[in-house]
Formats: sequence, C-alpha cells, structure tokens
Amino acid sequence: MRRLACSLCSASAALVALAFAASPAGAVPTAATTTCWPATTQAFGGSGDPNQYFLAPGGSFESGTPAWSLTGGAARVTGNNTAGGDPSTNTSSLSLPAGSSATSPAVCMNLLTPTIRFYVRNTGAASSKLGVTVLYSLPNGKPASLLVGRVTGTGVWQASPATAVLMNVMALSSPTGTTTISIQLHPLDATGQWHVDDVYVDPFKRL
Repeated sequence: MRRLACSLCSASAALVALAFAASPAGAVPTAATTTCWPATTQAFGGSGDPNQYFLAPGGSFESGTPAWSLTGGAARVTGNNTAGGDPSTNTSSLSLPAGSSATSPAVCMNLLTPTIRFYVRNTGAASSKLGVTVLYSLPNGKPASLLVGRVTGTGVWQASPATAVLMNVMALSSPTGTTTISIQLHPLDATGQWHVDDVYVDPFKRL
C-alpha cells in the first residue's frame, strides 16, 4: 500500500484537531529518553498483518527491558503471550486489574508513525474494554492526553486492532509533526481482568 502524502497528513491533522480537546495528563516523555526508528519486524504476521512494526520501549515486559510506570495493582507477571509476536523464550506479560494503569517510556512519533498494536487477553467480563491513551506535551509545554482506543478481548491471547494515534496529537504537540509520547493502557471499567504483551508501533502510514 502506498504511503499517504505529507500534504494530506497535515490537512487531516488540522481537521481532526477540531474534533478533540486536549486534557490534563500525568508525566510527559522527553526526547532524550527515546530512540526514533528502531528495527522493525512483522510482529503480527500470524494474524494476517504483513506490516512492519517496532517494539515500544519495554513493550515485551521482560526482565531487564525499560520499565513502564505501573499504578493501581498493574504488574509484570509470569505468563507470556502465546499468539506470536516475540521469542518463545519470553516468559512475562502485563497484568491490568480494574483501576490500574501502565504507562510506557517515551516513544518517538511523527505523522508517519500512526498506529499502535499489541497482544491482549481478558479473563473478565466480555463486555469490558481496555483504554489506550496517548500522553504528550503541547507546544507551550503543558501536559495533555487523548483516549485513542477502546479494545475488547477474550480469554485467549489475540492481536488487538491497530489503534490509530490520531494525527492531531502530532499537530497539537509539535509544529514539525514529530514528538515523543507515552502510551498508557488502562481498564475502562471494573469488570475486566486484562493481560497485555508485546506492544508495537507501525512506523509507516498506510492507506
């Protein structure tokens, strides 16, 4: 699939920005703590997605990888994603009970890095949803956040839908369209019991 022209990206960003308002958020990442454009892999090939992705910092939740900020009972636990996405030698994943959240280290994003995808399992109510929120800074330095996805899951590990990091985040946070964000995962209700593993970012904008 061909990449979207940058002129269209900028126009879409201006339009989408009208539909969302930034809201206060927690700690915001800085460029010094992240690396842009790491190596990519077909992390979701087994789920019919041939696109290339890079692993978000600490996104495998293995010992020795960059730590996510965990609150409300979120924890790295034994039990790895079994649907693919990382080496079979990996042994850990992220547990997210009701009221918890997990926030990634900084991730470099721009208009051509628009989607987040991960592996997910929910052993709670089928109606439960997991929120995907992006934390970023406005040009004036104020922290902001945007809920960009609501994910459902079953008791079996599976790939989540590709969640769009709406282009207005980049438009609002940086005149150049390049910024650092943090990814925050959090249950949206009290009925789910969520497990997440292998959080990836697609570095190419696709139609």
